[in-house]
Amino acid sequence: MSLSIHRASLEERRAAHRNSHEEWGGEETVTAYLERCLASPRHNRAEWWVLRLDGEIAASLALHPLSFRYAGQSLSGFGIGSVHTVSEMRRQGHAMALCRAAMNAALARGDRFGLLFSDIAPDYYARLGFRICPHERFTCPDLTRLVDSGERCLLEPFEGRENIGFLIESHEGHHRDDVLALWRDRSDWRFLLDANADLRFLRLRDQDGTALGYAWIHQDDSQLVPVELVLNQPDVAVEARAYRALAEFALSRSISKISGWNPPPDSIFDYFSVTPRSKGIPMLWVDPDVLVAGKLAAGIRLYSSAYF
Repeated sequence: MSLSIHRASLEERRAAHRNSHEEWGGEETVTAYLERCLASPRHNRAEWWVLRLDGEIAASLALHPLSFRYAGQSLSGFGIGSVHTVSEMRRQGHAMALCRAAMNAALARGDRFGLLFSDIAPDYYARLGFRICPHERFTCPDLTRLVDSGERCLLEPFEGRENIGFLIESHEGHHRDDVLALWRDRSDWRFLLDANADLRFLRLRDQDGTALGYAWIHQDDSQLVPVELVLNQPDVAVEARAYRALAEFALSRSISKISGWNPPPDSIFDYFSVTPRSKGIPMLWVDPDVLVAGKLAAGIRLYSSAYF
């Protein structure tokens, strides 16, 4: 038996995507699914790894580049995604071996943090040193009561690509005092805007017109999801006003609820129900030379699949 773990060639990546159709292809044809994967900004930015067994691609994953800000320093990191093992080759340790090899390569080049969103039992990735981050969903089903609970800020739609400087400034201001945060430069923002074309931006303004930050939202017929609610200077009173404004915005579009991963401030918390996330559970890996991972992960909220 011959086994090889390495970065994928383009042809190996194509084979990996064809294999993963069984897991994520849904009703798409294999050809349509392959074309979508090869055109995906997320997939094209990632570094793909494969495990070959006797010449066949048995397992694959994507290693996404990430930047973190920790204790005032900018440090590189990675995100693990699209972990897949061919169905008939599962339960033989292939995915675990592949994850370890890709992580070792990332560590060797200087990465100090890792992130993933687990759709399987988190204990699996705990074996690699990942620790669960807080992962509750906060849902407000009665938006009228929330709107009527106090003052609201103003909302103004804007185009992200035309305001990258504002996004960078707001994001850095919001996270400047955090122990650990995902960090974004201009190229990171360009990628995220391409990869999340279905999301839209709303600028948050005070009554005098002062820009307070932004909301990055997803909306459909049933709910509005604040993927990110970012304030130039974190302030719980302003945050409550922003939530009320989003509730009013949703009601004006006949949307019945707000639901997302950002915990609302205490002053409006009672308007929300709380449920644990059952899939896509955020998990953090920290280089042991930086800090004990469990202690750091316990206090870090990483809400969004918009990261990679």
